[in-house]
Amino acid sequence: MKSNFPLKAAALICCAVIMISFAAAALPLSQRGAEGAAEVPEYDYGPLKAEQNAVIASEATEYACAMYIDGVLAGYYKDVTAAKEELEHQKSLLLEQSGVDYISASFSNNVTFKSGSYAVSQIEAAESRAFPELSAEIRYYETVGYTLDYEVEYRDNAELYYGREKTVSEGRDGYSETTYLVVLSGGKELSRTAVAENIVTEPVNCVIERGVKAKKPSADVTPIFIVPYDGAITSEYGTRYLMGNSFHKGVDISGVKSSSECYGAEIHAGGDGVVIQAGWMDGFGYVVIIEHANGMHSYYAHQKQVACSVGDVVKQGDVIGYIGSSGRSTGPHVHFELRVPDENGKYYAIDPEPYLIDYDSYPHRG
Repeated sequence: MKSNFPLKAAALICCAVIMISFAAAALPLSQRGAEGAAEVPEYDYGPLKAEQNAVIASEATEYACAMYIDGVLAGYYKDVTAAKEELEHQKSLLLEQSGVDYISASFSNNVTFKSGSYAVSQIEAAESRAFPELSAEIRYYETVGYTLDYEVEYRDNAELYYGREKTVSEGRDGYSETTYLVVLSGGKELSRTAVAENIVTEPVNCVIERGVKAKKPSADVTPIFIVPYDGAITSEYGTRYLMGNSFHKGVDISGVKSSSECYGAEIHAGGDGVVIQAGWMDGFGYVVIIEHANGMHSYYAHQKQVACSVGDVVKQGDVIGYIGSSGRSTGPHVHFELRVPDENGKYYAIDPEPYLIDYDSYPHRG
């Protein structure tokens, strides 16, 4: 009987080789030799290598309280208490910027809070945002000073001739203070209500005495000129205390009831003569000057328009212009002035009243 040892040996050897191969295949790559790892194609293990090299980049978060003003993000804060503290700080800044000593303030914004976990980058980005505008009604008191104008008080004086005036006491303005309750919103004033008034200084009236004594006719002067406008005498020749003690060199004639009623009315020549000036003159405005045969010059100032020319020969009563308020004037009127020459030929103003016919018959309106 033949021995079967060679066959058995060969079978054992084959089994050993197969088992070694399976064992080698089951070993991890890390336990293989470097040379064996290099022989394995990379694409065979691609998915496994991708998982090993992946970085899970989940963003870091932080707990915070988000505050919204009328739906607009104001910022993130540590908690609700910190958010409310910032809100009060912003309110105080707004009141400080108003620049008033306020007594109360009411805010009308809708403020909401939302706590939770927020991305750190989101919180950091919000730090550069401007705080939303707050809306407030601010109430405060304001005191305003006012001047109280004095009035003019007239008294009759039987020792003064009719048409003359004398200032007994100068007037003095008073002073008062009114306190208002003011409401502001958005920098604009919504309302202002007076709540108190205090008269600090009472005004002192100006007292003027008016003459009521009848005048005696002058023995050495004959009235030769007519009044240039049939109106009222509103200012006479002499010192005018109400005008800062200025000296008035003529008489002013205006409307009987008011100055406005005479605007544009005709101005008549006071006497016969030749026109030596017809046009603009500083202070007088539009003026006509007539030279008369006796050497006198008559002036008709503050005209709206002149109605004659230099060189014209005029008769008493002729229209030479129209009443206005040109030059240094406080209202419509005609300023009538008479001037006579001195020994050197220089003209100076004189009181025209004695030279005006029926002067006292014209009403005097102060």
